[in-house]
Amino acid sequence: IIYNGNLVEVYLLLNYIVVILFFVFVKNKVGSMRFACIFLSLFCFFEAIFIIMQEYAYGIWVKFAYNIVGYASNRISGFMSDYSLSGYVVAIGIVVSYYFIKNKYVKFLSVLINFWALLITTKRSHLLILLIGCVVIYFLTSKDKIRALIRFLIVFIFLLLVVLLYYYLNDNNNAVSRLIETAIGFFRGEDIDELTSNRATIYEVAIGYWQSSTTSIILGNGWGFFKNTFNVFDSIATAHNVYIQLLCETGLVGLIFFVIIELLALYHNILNVIKIKDKKIKAYSVISLYIQIHFTLYCFFGSPLYDTVCLFYYVLAISFSEYIRYHCLKSNI
Repeated sequence: IIYNGNLVEVYLLLNYIVVILFFVFVKNKVGSMRFACIFLSLFCFFEAIFIIMQEYAYGIWVKFAYNIVGYASNRISGFMSDYSLSGYVVAIGIVVSYYFIKNKYVKFLSVLINFWALLITTKRSHLLILLIGCVVIYFLTSKDKIRALIRFLIVFIFLLLVVLLYYYLNDNNNAVSRLIETAIGFFRGEDIDELTSNRATIYEVAIGYWQSSTTSIILGNGWGFFKNTFNVFDSIATAHNVYIQLLCETGLVGLIFFVIIELLALYHNILNVIKIKDKKIKAYSVISLYIQIHFTLYCFFGSPLYDTVCLFYYVLAISFSEYIRYHCLKSNI
């Protein structure tokens, strides 16, 4: 359902079509997973370089920014249109680099640069999701769960000490500091709206729209309704929570349909990671699973469903998963 006959959404729908066509291409080509990982690793790496350049060599970055995106953002966004998208890209770049790149020195450099860029973006949600996703993957891929738990606790304590040291030695303009200060704020009972960058107010309005009538509760108010109706804050196009926005625009029917597909795809990929024996195929499964985890969790904090790049990564991950499920698992690889 398109709200009020809005044709602006046609552009988004065309982007969806392109993504789906790429899904078909990858799903039916054996060597496409390797090609896609090369593309992802390079794309994420150069985005990380541009983020670092914007932070430490702004004068040089501006010239590149105008040539690539046509404008220079005041926020740290590399060559992306928004710093939230930048955080999403480089967080995925960390996992792709770690599991796909074979040379240990290149791997270390790529992971380091992507992680450095993630801290610069100040995106606490992507940092938190990265930590959760890595923990989930670590336990799924570990054979000895007890030993894995002991190792995890040791690494966790070490990283916690490093993070706290980093926090005290740096200003609050980075992802680590923002994440720590948000946690402290919640424990102190500070205003939730301020801690979540006004998201609490946005959620309240979106839920109010959803509850406005019996029809809206079941079927929603129409795709594009929130974007064309909400005007409490300037330049707000989404609810910054995909599940709440789907509830508002497509009702319980649309939300349940989306969540079932999302969880089913996630379940299939978890089985892939557990069952696949071939190390190379398992690496593709892990990369795919992490992207799915990141997308699913970020739907609670952002709007990846409505951003072409985020959706592209997600559909690409599902294409990996489904190819492995139908071709590799059946061949007992």
